[in-house]
Amino acid sequence: MFRLIFTLVGREHMQLLYPDYIKLLKHYCEKRRFDQRFSSVLVESSPAKLRDECLTAYEERYERKDAVTLEHFFGPESPQKTYRQIIKHFDLDKFKPLANYLRGQTESTEKKNIELLAWLIDFPYRPYGRDVILSEEDTVIIRPKDKPDGGRDKSKPTDKRNRLAIFAGSFLVAALAGTFFVFSGRGESPKISTDSISPATHLKTADFSADTMTQEKRRCEAITQKGTRCKRNATQGNYCKQHSEIMKRKNNTASK
Repeated sequence: MFRLIFTLVGREHMQLLYPDYIKLLKHYCEKRRFDQRFSSVLVESSPAKLRDECLTAYEERYERKDAVTLEHFFGPESPQKTYRQIIKHFDLDKFKPLANYLRGQTESTEKKNIELLAWLIDFPYRPYGRDVILSEEDTVIIRPKDKPDGGRDKSKPTDKRNRLAIFAGSFLVAALAGTFFVFSGRGESPKISTDSISPATHLKTADFSADTMTQEKRRCEAITQKGTRCKRNATQGNYCKQHSEIMKRKNNTASK
């Protein structure tokens, strides 16, 4: 369980900047060019083929997060006209900018076309602007390891990572504390049987107690002006050197 917590904390929760989003999208396009599920989109990429693939994607793997993408490209859906009907009769000319982009005839295209492409190839970090957790492979793509700073200026961690770290740390502390109390008898001091202690250990314990008592007896017995016992050690009789001298002066004065 602890390993899972540390793994989650170690993977950064972030929002991708748009250039990084495009870079990862292109990387996934190259990866899925030879995947039968997406090759027709990435290889043929004609307007008619794009429209057919949009219809297939809508019927097979539509997700709620894709609603904004479809609305920006196809317009709003209505009870009288569903996205299935809209896509089926959508103007083919509207797909030409994306088709030209996929063929390499243009270097860039509108954001709505980029998001439609991300939907068509089932890009895991779509749509742009939401919080994501990158895989280790994808992190390397936008943060090359050969850079001294790891490219950390390209993505901005969100507060969710900090909240996750705090939660994981609190959970770990609570778990360790619970383990400690279980093994220590629910907070009670562990009782050690004297039967298992060797004679040498008893001797050392007795010597320690004797030394402690000796040190206590050697403490000065004089009472200070503040009404507290003197903290100095007794060097002459029951008093420290300073109070011994004071007592001598008092005795001499009294004898006169």
